[in-house]
Amino acid sequence: MLEYEIVPAFYSYNEEGIPVEWISYIKNSMAKIAPEFTMKRQIDEYFNKYYIKLWERNKKIAGNNFEKAREIAAWKKKMTEEWDKIEVLNYNFGIPPDNFYKAGHEYKAEIFLNINNIPKENMGVEYVLAQVTKSGEYEFIASREFSLVSCKGGKCLYRTHITPEKAGAFLYGIRIFPKHPDLTHKQDFYLLRWID
Repeated sequence: MLEYEIVPAFYSYNEEGIPVEWISYIKNSMAKIAPEFTMKRQIDEYFNKYYIKLWERNKKIAGNNFEKAREIAAWKKKMTEEWDKIEVLNYNFGIPPDNFYKAGHEYKAEIFLNINNIPKENMGVEYVLAQVTKSGEYEFIASREFSLVSCKGGKCLYRTHITPEKAGAFLYGIRIFPKHPDLTHKQDFYLLRWID
């Protein structure tokens, strides 16, 4: 595209020294792209993606004399009391030989937990891949949440698979986090546990 379209258009001038074809590209881009970069689009996006959602959440939390807020606070208190009682009974993370992951290859993992008195719907388990960059920082590669396979008497089996889009030697970890439908995000509560 550069060789046969972009470069010839950029260096092709008419008799008056104007790159007509290149200017047509610019005008076409302005007509198609500019509306996406207006203040109206930005305000509409903020309004619909954030402000309206937060306003609705605020109504829900504050409604009925803050009943939902008290319910979430009680749930967080119970989770805090039970969190350290989680036990890892068994696991198989499906790590490839030499910890080298192939692109497009599926890797399976399972973990068996004793969550004791924590309701099974309040447990989230996630497989996370990362790698260390040349500058020494951690770069997120992929993640996948485990599915609950079975649960009896607090002993729960979770399974998942992850298919990296790129190959490499990655760091991995299993992240356990609390789940609740009224949390705005899975990181909206400080409880977290890593298994690696």
